[in-house]
Amino acid sequence: MRIGIRTRVILLALISALPLVLADVYKAKEARRVALERARQEALLLARSVAAANADIINNTRHLLTGFASHAQADPGELFGARCTAGLHRLLEAVVASILLMARELRLRTVAEGVEAKEDADMLRSLGCDEAQGYFFGRPVPPEAFDSSG
Repeated sequence: MRIGIRTRVILLALISALPLVLADVYKAKEARRVALERARQEALLLARSVAAANADIINNTRHLLTGFASHAQADPGELFGARCTAGLHRLLEAVVASILLMARELRLRTVAEGVEAKEDADMLRSLGCDEAQGYFFGRPVPPEAFDSSG
């Protein structure tokens, strides 16, 4: 098959432009990757800010609804048991659900700390919390009594 001079010129132009096109494609991909990473970092900062704000809301609301300003002032059973009003329980569950949803959207794994009751563990499991730890699962033990095999 014979190709004319005009076709050769077009092919040469395309071949010589290929490295420039590939470089532009790479730059565009890299720019998109950098933008996505920047957006992810900003989303993580926002998530941390929201979590801190939620913690403040919980502490302020806990004080208003239960009379305890912090965990240190109350037996956890009193705070989240008999003294925990239905309104506070719904508020805490809504805040936890929001945090877990945000973490899922950011593709982050979640770990709940300080789980002390079966009801709390069940609620966290139903809301999709990845892992949990606390007295409900096991009390602290000294290092010499810790068995890593089981």
